[in-house]
Amino acid sequence: MSQPEEVVIGKHKFYIRRFPVRKAMRLSADLSRDFLAPAADAVAQRGIGGGSDVVQALAAVTSRTFQNMSGDKIEWLMNNLLDPECISVLTGETARRLTPPEFDLLNLDVAEVYELLAAVVRTNFLSLWERAKGLFGRANSLLGEQPASSETTFRMN
Repeated sequence: MSQPEEVVIGKHKFYIRRFPVRKAMRLSADLSRDFLAPAADAVAQRGIGGGSDVVQALAAVTSRTFQNMSGDKIEWLMNNLLDPECISVLTGETARRLTPPEFDLLNLDVAEVYELLAAVVRTNFLSLWERAKGLFGRANSLLGEQPASSETTFRMN
């Protein structure tokens, strides 16, 4: 099992481990459909220049991403991302699994819950999305198109 990432949110210290690969694969598809696809669509429609264009583009991305969100989807995200087998919270001197009753006892505010969800996503999926970005940049260059960034994290062996 992987080493946990230590994340401090508010007054709580969390230890986040990566999901088992089968769960990660299923969740990556769901997260891509619900968040990345609408965000990418918003960026493609808007385009990003510089200065105030960036702010307007980010507003469009955020709006498009959360346009189809519902309480049921947020609850689904919490139930799937806050896996007690992969997340612990330090209470006193002991790290305890973040079970639903333990989670409720923390009295996190809404912003802290979103921050925790984002930390779980970052721990589990950031490397996948960075590699995918590099792969698509490589594919664009093979087709004679210039990728948006000169940085590529995907390397052919």
